[in-house]
Amino acid sequence: EEVEGGEEEEEGEDAGDDDQDVRDFFGELLYRAYELCPELRRTLRSSMGLVLKRMAAATSSSSSSAAASSLAAARAGARHRNLALGTCRVLRVIAAIIRGFSLGKAGSASSSSSSVSPRSKQDPTAAAAAAAAAASRLSSSHRALLLELLLPLHAVPGKVSHSEPALSLIYHPLVECLVEFVRHDPAWALPTILRRILMYWPHASAGNSPKEILMVQELSTLLELAHQQNENGGNDNDDAGGKTPSASSTSSTSSTSSSASTSHLLQA
Repeated sequence: EEVEGGEEEEEGEDAGDDDQDVRDFFGELLYRAYELCPELRRTLRSSMGLVLKRMAAATSSSSSSAAASSLAAARAGARHRNLALGTCRVLRVIAAIIRGFSLGKAGSASSSSSSVSPRSKQDPTAAAAAAAAAASRLSSSHRALLLELLLPLHAVPGKVSHSEPALSLIYHPLVECLVEFVRHDPAWALPTILRRILMYWPHASAGNSPKEILMVQELSTLLELAHQQNENGGNDNDDAGGKTPSASSTSSTSSTSSSASTSHLLQA
């Protein structure tokens, strides 16, 4: 019996290695297809978006039925883990896509203010967010990727074990995607990401939970990145101060406004 049990365990490990190799292969295949076949990119983006939506929907629906039986909970946990491992590959491809975004010119203050809706003008926070979006260097489709597909993944509830939240299965590639957005457009992306993460923050009754600790680490990573970018921008402006004073003053002003908006958000 011990020999048979050992053989079954080895077969399970071999099957897990095979699954890992298959996922890695299809992740590389997806990346190459997106890179080399521009005519397929729209279809591939739609398919990847469906995978991200399925991840959130499947996890939320199963969390409500996980208490039906221990067997059903175990099967649901296995399905979530498999889905999350596939989602990780999709997120890594998306991170590479974000890294290659072609950025436009930032909008002017006058054009951004004129695009703010009357309803947004009544809410200072909404008005500031709308103005920042209008002035963003990211296109509307890029912003929709962040707002509609990536950030909602923070709402994934439940656990896959006693000390492992479901969010941990996709945490690292998800943070990688958000980091790329902040690198491209910190003035818009950082306040937007921080505001949405706070919306998905665990309830106070779940204080110091594994999910909350992960989200604290995520905030720390993003804020540290923004701080480094501000420092690098300040150093560059100091070096070029004698040559292009107008660019230096503009950069320092935008850096100050970005820091002020971030501090105001954290205080709120």
